[in-house]
Amino acid sequence: MKFDFRWKGQKEANKMKITEIIDLSQKNDLEGLKRNLKPYLPFLEKTILVNDVLEACIIRNDKYIDRVDIMKKNLVVDIYILRDYFSAEFDPKKIVEEYDQLKEAGAIDFVKDNMNPAELDFILNSIEESIEQEIKISNSIEGIIATGLDTVINKIPKQPTLTRWVNKLADGMKNFNTKDYNKLMDVLNSPELKPTGTKTTKK
Repeated sequence: MKFDFRWKGQKEANKMKITEIIDLSQKNDLEGLKRNLKPYLPFLEKTILVNDVLEACIIRNDKYIDRVDIMKKNLVVDIYILRDYFSAEFDPKKIVEEYDQLKEAGAIDFVKDNMNPAELDFILNSIEESIEQEIKISNSIEGIIATGLDTVINKIPKQPTLTRWVNKLADGMKNFNTKDYNKLMDVLNSPELKPTGTKTTKK
């Protein structure tokens, strides 16, 4: 399984290596933990963290319906918390492997258990509320139509077929209502909307 992460540059001089974090947890070194753990993350950095989680775990299917990849969400929440609160230095090419090492050693729980509870609660609640809002808006009939129409606009070919496309779209959207979602899908999936060179299978 491939994971694609948004990875911001870490400017902190004292970046923590994965082996160092594991060592702290195994020694139960609270003093060493507190020297590297940020008690507070600025609001703008919190916003970036939450947005990075959303971008990583919300996926869209070919029917323009969004859903949350739960496994990926659980992974990136922990990874980004360590990235931003603990200046953890991950290798983007080995990030899942490093996550497993941290999780198996109990290092992730060690860090989160010793974080400022108010900070951790704020981050986790903001992530859940943002995901719920994003899914609700995207999967509303208005959101689906907006996404579908954007797709159509991006696929509209050059003249002389433009008029025929617009008319087909208008016919498909005529009398559209929340109970007739397939009408929009028929328009979006019609042969005329396929990229040039795409073969259409005859039924």
